[in-house]
Amino acid sequence: MFSKNPTGERLEQGDLSQGMAEHLHRYKIAEMFCANKKVLDIACGEGYGTNLLSIHALEITGVDIDEKTIAEAKIKYQKHNTEFLQGDTSNIPCQDASFDVVVSFETIEHHDKHDEMMKEIKRVLKPDGVCIISTPDKYVYTDLKGVKNKFHIKELYKKEFETLVKRYFSDVTLLNQKFITGSYIYNETSNDESPLIWYEGDFSKIGDSSRPQGEFTIAIASNSALVLPSDLKKDSFFTENNLVEKITAQFKSLSIRYKVGFIILSPLRILKNIFVKPRK
Repeated sequence: MFSKNPTGERLEQGDLSQGMAEHLHRYKIAEMFCANKKVLDIACGEGYGTNLLSIHALEITGVDIDEKTIAEAKIKYQKHNTEFLQGDTSNIPCQDASFDVVVSFETIEHHDKHDEMMKEIKRVLKPDGVCIISTPDKYVYTDLKGVKNKFHIKELYKKEFETLVKRYFSDVTLLNQKFITGSYIYNETSNDESPLIWYEGDFSKIGDSSRPQGEFTIAIASNSALVLPSDLKKDSFFTENNLVEKITAQFKSLSIRYKVGFIILSPLRILKNIFVKPRK
């Protein structure tokens, strides 16, 4: 269900959007690290991602700053291995070294206490634990578009984000994510050459292109040697089943203009069916 006052910034279950594909694709990446593990989803929002990871995790805790959101998540996602807590990224309400995996997607740009957040993540992680965290690349997300997201307090350029994560973790792998009528993730540090050939152009010219710059950067980090799943050596795409049809159906159900237009044009459609014979 959708929030009564949606902002478009917080993703909710049932949303059909670019953000939906991007977030679900990230959780698919996180899933690869969570089998039979104790997992923390920090800034979990309404809990859909925590719920997805609970299928694989031994135990999972979702933490969010909004008390009402957490109360609703406790009702919506009731599982024996799932817990929801109200808390802040700078003061995570969990014990030291209590998690194998910490996940936090599109969180750090919403505040300016970046080091405080990373210290807390490292505190609650076991010494050999894995942190999976993402944020938009300011250059691609904001600078190239020339549009500022009003919900973002402090965005980071990719190099700044990498430097931040490496202050707290010795082994870091960067993935890049790009929405291309679906979500595309590739491993920046992999030596394997992408099997894809990229082109760009318009009706006047089509030419070769390099792999597109990722709009979001996902860091997988640990203070132990990372053992990456084999799937992360490959490029991956996420597409929602029948996305276009679902978005169209959602638009039709919500759009007053569509409903008014349908009523106005109904008599014309009836007359057309009566007097216009289809071509054979």
